[in-house]
Amino acid sequence: MLRNVLKLERRTEGNVDTKEMLNTVRDLEGFLHWAPDASDPAWMAGIRSIVEFQREDGFFALLEDFWVPSDARVDFIYIPTYLCSAVLMKAYRTDPGLLEGAVGRALARGLDCCTGRGLSGHGYEGLREQIRAVDFFLTAGVMDFLSDHPDMSRKFTEMFDRIGGQFAMMVRKENFRGAWGEDYGEDIRRIDEALHYTVFVYGTLLRGRSNHLGYLRGCPCIGRGILEGFDMYDVGSFPAIVPGEGRVRGELYRVNRRTLERLDMLEGNGSLYVRRRVRVAAEAYTDKSRCGDDGGAAACYAIVYEYLCGVEGLREIPFEQQPYRD
Repeated sequence: MLRNVLKLERRTEGNVDTKEMLNTVRDLEGFLHWAPDASDPAWMAGIRSIVEFQREDGFFALLEDFWVPSDARVDFIYIPTYLCSAVLMKAYRTDPGLLEGAVGRALARGLDCCTGRGLSGHGYEGLREQIRAVDFFLTAGVMDFLSDHPDMSRKFTEMFDRIGGQFAMMVRKENFRGAWGEDYGEDIRRIDEALHYTVFVYGTLLRGRSNHLGYLRGCPCIGRGILEGFDMYDVGSFPAIVPGEGRVRGELYRVNRRTLERLDMLEGNGSLYVRRRVRVAAEAYTDKSRCGDDGGAAACYAIVYEYLCGVEGLREIPFEQQPYRD
């Protein structure tokens, strides 16, 4: 199926066409949902157009650099910059070397520009538009991107950490109202969920074990879980799991990006252990909203740390003797 090539045009002070600019924003939103495909000429043309469209100051603005009211600045400078940056983020996650590295360079500058307003909208629409902007980046896979590339734009990474904290606070306080009293509870809960990682722990990070307070203090426990297709071994002062025929019993926690970084350091991610995303069957959820349709516990995807070294000669810990105790 033939698809229209993305067209971007920057307006000068005497050539402002609000309707056409809103159409361009809509086209960018649609393009964000395209599947990245370097073999698709239309997709590659769109990526190239976005890279070439970036202003010298880093913004992907639909207006030249002249004074406009703050609502127009949000609609036609910031929102296009969010969308273009999200598109490039999605492309970069697929191929960091795309267009000989031009995508990465444009993305780094664009992300810095995205931090000017904390993704908030204008005036009374501040929260509604912030939710919309966060969704742009969630569509692009922002949490995996920040986990893999936290230093591409430290300003953007720190801003997203702050936004995650703000939404978590709203959930804790059940404060879901916008400036006009409108209820954003469903969106805020959904985004709060998406701005955290679920981690499955099975050893010294379990509640009451030696590393729990140092690394998971204050992190919400979702409940107990069972990981299938892995075997547990006693490495000495800690356990290790590797792919196998067995099952592993542990606990599920929600953590932010900074906590995940600390867990990576503890586990020696990439050398002693490697981080994987796996499906975990839950024994019980402490958060009842996570239960299945029949009221029982449902499965979820979670991060787990898999042992990279050999286990030959080590004692296997059977499922019946779990959870592990140090």
